[in-house]
Amino acid sequence: MDPVRHQKRALGFLSGILAKNNVAHALVFTGDAGLGKRQAAVHFAMARNCEGTPDPESAMFGSQGPCGVCGSCRKILSGNHPDVLFVEKRGASIKIEQIRDLLSVLAMRPSEGKTRVVLISGAGDMTASSSNALLKALEEPSDTTCFVLLAGQKSELLPTVVSRCQEIRFSPLPVSFLIESLENDGVDPDLAHACASIASGSLAKARALASDQGLARRNWLVNQLCALEDQGMGQALLLAEFLAKDKNAAQEDLNWIRTWLRDLLVSRYAPQRVINRDLMGLVNSRSAKSAPEVLLEKLQAVADCENDLTRNVNTRLSMENLCMRLSSGG
Repeated sequence: MDPVRHQKRALGFLSGILAKNNVAHALVFTGDAGLGKRQAAVHFAMARNCEGTPDPESAMFGSQGPCGVCGSCRKILSGNHPDVLFVEKRGASIKIEQIRDLLSVLAMRPSEGKTRVVLISGAGDMTASSSNALLKALEEPSDTTCFVLLAGQKSELLPTVVSRCQEIRFSPLPVSFLIESLENDGVDPDLAHACASIASGSLAKARALASDQGLARRNWLVNQLCALEDQGMGQALLLAEFLAKDKNAAQEDLNWIRTWLRDLLVSRYAPQRVINRDLMGLVNSRSAKSAPEVLLEKLQAVADCENDLTRNVNTRLSMENLCMRLSSGG
């Protein structure tokens, strides 16, 4: 399954600038992981350096697509082209030493290719010092070098870096494509539907949710929510303490909580719209005990918690407020 084929708008734009030979010296591909940004960036580098006849049937850039078989294309695909440089984070970030090493290479002209292409994956993980070091190269662009930065959102980058890049946004993938991809991976159809429905259009996220670890987290959260209804305030505080430990996982947890509450609400009226279909028996039994107005209040509590986290309200306090509201029925 090829996610990038669904990025018709982004690929159409790239095809257009390739056709006009009007490529900016720096591009930033934005969008969640698993949307095809890296694959598009690699093929873009191939198109800029292809030595063969463009493939008019290319699924990537149409008539501007690389041939895929010449020496340059093969080297880029295998990661061995001396003029297509990949920069990825070491540990938690992209460090200034990496950018300094990159700049020393860029001081020389390309050795083989028509255009040197620099692909910076996870550009949002650059430290402030590494971003400022890169900025110098962006401020004095070379006619032989093109930068392609990959990031989730342009807000992850310094405004001064963004201002020197042309943004190309990659869109969320269709849920139907995610379901088909997961089923091809061997995931049960009901689980595939559940994971694809809350993956925000990201194949990488859908696969993470469908993993043993992801499903274990979902099942644990559902059990905790059921315990909240049965055990009350003490359980609420324990759950809040646990959820607050991992702020990075908070949004995913909130997505599952929202989905569970939504399922309880819609199951009695439109059971075919339940997302957690593999838990249908539990959904029906818990739904029968839950008044619609109470579920709506709980859904509002989740929305309020998400808003608090967006505004950088203390995670522990936000989770305590959420769990107490879920425990009390609103």
